[in-house]
Amino acid sequence: MLIDQPLTSLAERLSTPVDVLKGAAILIAGYPFGILYLLIPSSTPFIPARHAFSIVASCLLFFAFFDVTGFFELLAMALIFYAATYFGRKNRRVPFYLFLYAIGHLSWKYLYTQVFVVSAAKFDHTVIMMMLVIKLTSFAWSVYDGTRSEDELWDEHKSSTIRRFPGLLEFFGYVFFFPTFSVGPAIEFRAYQEYINSEPPFDRMPSRVVPVLRSLGIAVLSTVIFVKFGATINYDSCNSKEFLEEFPFWKKVLYMQFAGLVARSKFYAAWNFSAGACNLTGFGYSGNGEWTRGENVDIIGFELAPTPKDLVAAWNLRTNIWLRKSVYLRVVQKPPRGAAARPGPFATFITYLVSAVWHGFHPGYYLFFLIAVIFNLVGRTLHRNLRPFVFAPRSPLRPLLVPTGLYAFLGWLGCTLTINFLVVPFVLWRIDVSLRIWRAVAFAPLLALVAVWGVMDGFGIGRVLRGYAVRWGGDGGARRDGSRGGGKEARGPSTKSLQFEKGGDAADDGVVLQERKSAADDGERKPVRRHVRREE
Repeated sequence: MLIDQPLTSLAERLSTPVDVLKGAAILIAGYPFGILYLLIPSSTPFIPARHAFSIVASCLLFFAFFDVTGFFELLAMALIFYAATYFGRKNRRVPFYLFLYAIGHLSWKYLYTQVFVVSAAKFDHTVIMMMLVIKLTSFAWSVYDGTRSEDELWDEHKSSTIRRFPGLLEFFGYVFFFPTFSVGPAIEFRAYQEYINSEPPFDRMPSRVVPVLRSLGIAVLSTVIFVKFGATINYDSCNSKEFLEEFPFWKKVLYMQFAGLVARSKFYAAWNFSAGACNLTGFGYSGNGEWTRGENVDIIGFELAPTPKDLVAAWNLRTNIWLRKSVYLRVVQKPPRGAAARPGPFATFITYLVSAVWHGFHPGYYLFFLIAVIFNLVGRTLHRNLRPFVFAPRSPLRPLLVPTGLYAFLGWLGCTLTINFLVVPFVLWRIDVSLRIWRAVAFAPLLALVAVWGVMDGFGIGRVLRGYAVRWGGDGGARRDGSRGGGKEARGPSTKSLQFEKGGDAADDGVVLQERKSAADDGERKPVRRHVRREE
C-alpha cells in the first residue's frame, strides 16, 4: 500500500471516495504497462518474457495498492489449483471440489471483511480474488474437459478444453495477465494460450488505435459523469429527509433514474478502462475486424433494453459465460446424441445461488436477486402472453404499437423504471434503508410486477390473450418448432448458446435444453448491439 497517502489526499481535494481513485489508478496503470508489453516481440522465443512481464506488472500493481499478505493468499490459491489439476486432471471430482474450495475461500473473505473488519475498504483484494475464482475454476474444468472425448462435451465447452497441461510460467502468466487482473474481464486459459502463441485470430490483427481510443473515451466520459454527479445524485441521497418527505412522487421517480445511471457509470468506466487495456495488448481482438473479447458490458444494449432478458444479456458478459459454462452446464447432464436434456429448476437455482454468493453476503444483494427473479418472471409472462396478442396479423393493436415502435418504447420504459428501482439494495447493501426508499415511492414498480404476474398467470388473462392472438391469425405464443411459448431462443453470454424451450427460459420447470452451434469460431460471444427494436 505504497501510495495510499497520496491517493487519500487527492480524494479529499476532489471530494471523491478513495476507493474510486484506487480502482481508477490500477486500471489506468494498465496502459503504460500495455505500451511496454508491446515492446516485447510476439515471436516464440520471447513468449516466456511476455508471461514474466504480466506477472511482474500485476505484482507491482498489487504491492502498490494492497497489503502484501493478500498477494500470498492469492498465490496460494493458484498453486493449490495448479497442483490439484495436474495430479487429478482425469478425476471429475477434482474440479468440483476445487470449485467448492474457491467459493468457500472467497465467502470466508467476505464474511471476515463484513463481520470482523467493519471499516474495511470497499475496494480491497477480494475484488481481485473474485476474478481469480473465475479464472481458476474455469481452468480446472477445462483441464478435466481436455481428458474427455468431444462426444462427452457440450458444444460450449469444446472451445475451451485444455489438451496440453501448461507449465508453471504459462499458468501464472494467465493468472496474472495484467489487463484483466483487477476487475476483469474474466478470461479463459484457452483464449490466453491462443493469444500468447499468436494463433488465429491473433496472427492477423488490424490496427488497434480506434478500439483503444473508443474504450478509453467511454471510460473517461463515464468517469467524468461519476466524479461530477456521484456526490450529489446517488442512492444514498434517496435516504435523506428531503427525498423521503419533501420530494413529490414524480421527482422521486425521476431522481432514482438519474441515480441509477450515475451508479452504473462507475461500472462502465472500470470495464471500459480494462477493455481498452485488453485492446492495447491485442487480447481484445475477437476476429473478423471485431474487438469484443475484452468487453464486459454492452452499454447501449443495457440502457435501451426492452425486456428483462435483454438487460441481463448486456450486463457483466464474461461472468455470465463463467456461470453458464462452469456452473449451469456442470449441473445439467449431457444427453445422448440427438436427445434433449431436461435440467429442471435445480440447475437454475444453483446458478443463481452461486452468482449471489460470488457477489458477497451483504443482505441487499439477496433482496435484489430475489426481486430480480420476479422481474424476469414477469418479463417472460408478458413476452409469452402479451406479445402474441399485439403482434397477431389481425390484432387491432398492431398498427398502433408495432410500426410506430411504441411497443418497444413501452418495454424499454418499463424496464428502465423498474431496474433503477430494484437495484437500490444492490448498491446500498442494506435492506432497511432500501425498504425505506422503496416505501417513499409506494413500492410502485414492485406492486406493478406482482399485479402483472397475478393478472396474467393467476387470473388466466394471459390464456385469454393467447386465445385472441390465435383468433387474429397469430400463433398464440407457439414456436416455429411446434412448442408453446412466446420466447425466442435464450440469448446466453456465449456464441454457442443454449436454446430454451417451454417459454424460452431456463428457470421454468421441465425446460428442454438443446445445443445450438454458432458461426463464431473462437468460442467468444460478441456483445449484441441492441437498440429499441422496431418489430415488423
